[in-house]
Amino acid sequence: MKYYRIFIFLFSLVISIYSNAQRNYLSIGTKNAGICFGNSKNYNGVRLNLFDKTVEHLNGLNISLSAKSKNSNGLSLSLSSHDSICHGVSVSLVKSAYIHKGVAVAVFGVEAQSKISGIALSGLGLAADTLNGFFVSTVGSTRLKGKKIAQVRGVSIGFIFGANCEEMNGISIGIINKAKRLHGIQFGLWNIAENNKRLKRTPFINFNFRKNKSD
Repeated sequence: MKYYRIFIFLFSLVISIYSNAQRNYLSIGTKNAGICFGNSKNYNGVRLNLFDKTVEHLNGLNISLSAKSKNSNGLSLSLSSHDSICHGVSVSLVKSAYIHKGVAVAVFGVEAQSKISGIALSGLGLAADTLNGFFVSTVGSTRLKGKKIAQVRGVSIGFIFGANCEEMNGISIGIINKAKRLHGIQFGLWNIAENNKRLKRTPFINFNFRKNKSD
């Protein structure tokens, strides 16, 4: 009976591999779940591919040279990552997304066209329309395609810019910190808070906890 069960398991596995190999990917498991080799458009489990193309939804671990999907949930390891919506952990050389929620780690840069919520660590620059959470980068949280970041909520640390944004809510640490509207504290060699009535530009530290009428 024991050997019979092993035989049934191996037979089912071989049939599954053969069946899925007829597509442009190979799946050890079911059609959309298990361990995948290739460009599956929807998958749950462990997935390994060279270049993602027209991928819809991924849940689990995705390892790819170029990760690109409409929706990614879980852990993504790649050289370049360009997911539309990413929930989870992404580790890459370059990271871009429309929305990222979770942890983003990139050697060169992290960017989101809309929002980053969570933790982002970048070897160079970091930008999004809105940043919520904890952010560390070499250049700092600065510009998104020539425009200032609209809003930062949390802690932003950079060796050059702590934060260069329209509105800062929280703590900004860097050589230069600049906010049109500051609600928090800036630490740096030069700090600019345009909504401060008197101390708009100060060395070392600037702060504002007052809600202005214009804000």
